[in-house]
Amino acid sequence: MARFSIIIFALITMAHPQAQSPDQLFVSGNQAMTNEDFRVAADYYEEVIAQGYLHKNLYYNLGNAYYRLGYNGLSIWAYEKGLQQDPQDSDLKYNLSIANAQVRDRIQVPEALFILEWYRWLKSSYSMNQWMWFGIGCFLLSAFVFNLFKLVLPVGVGRSIITIFIILGILGHGVALDQYWDITETTEAIIVDSEVFTYSAPFERSDIMLFKIHEGIKVEIVQAQDDWTEIILLDGKQGWIRSDTIRDL
Repeated sequence: MARFSIIIFALITMAHPQAQSPDQLFVSGNQAMTNEDFRVAADYYEEVIAQGYLHKNLYYNLGNAYYRLGYNGLSIWAYEKGLQQDPQDSDLKYNLSIANAQVRDRIQVPEALFILEWYRWLKSSYSMNQWMWFGIGCFLLSAFVFNLFKLVLPVGVGRSIITIFIILGILGHGVALDQYWDITETTEAIIVDSEVFTYSAPFERSDIMLFKIHEGIKVEIVQAQDDWTEIILLDGKQGWIRSDTIRDL
């Protein structure tokens, strides 16, 4: 957990002449991490994000800063955001597993069919862009084989290889489209307050309190109303919580 990535962003300085550019903020955050001033480091990294710049290493460093501060929910949020940039990053996966191990709530999710679990694992292994490029690559390879088998490959072999690449290309684009639907139609968030009470309606009253959850839990957002958000847990439980207790992914 102690290691942090060092990158220099090739970014344009903000219009305000006295404002720090994102790359300067990131370097300042790294220096604060070296000095073990994790609160200051987190503030620098958050400012980079507020300026609209995203990078997996930025979220990795931010997650480490929050983890060292004891803000487990915020560290999980940062690692999850980093994995959205690169689902294959082993450091992000490892640190997320450590942070998730400290989540107090253990939600029992109903078991799904093996083929469905396998597909979910496969889909989450790569980003939407990576799946799209995989599909494009397969289509290009099918075009290459099409021209090759007319010259040297037997007709049957060439057609079989082309068919395989076309099927893989369609599957790659299909998975990318499925991820796009997930991103556009489903909004997830992480509980960032240490303890959150859930209610059956968007207001606080003891007689309508349903259950209590803790930081680090991933939830799905159903709707928002004023300062309240309706959520669904992975096990299907549903209720209203205050909007300032979560952070959208």
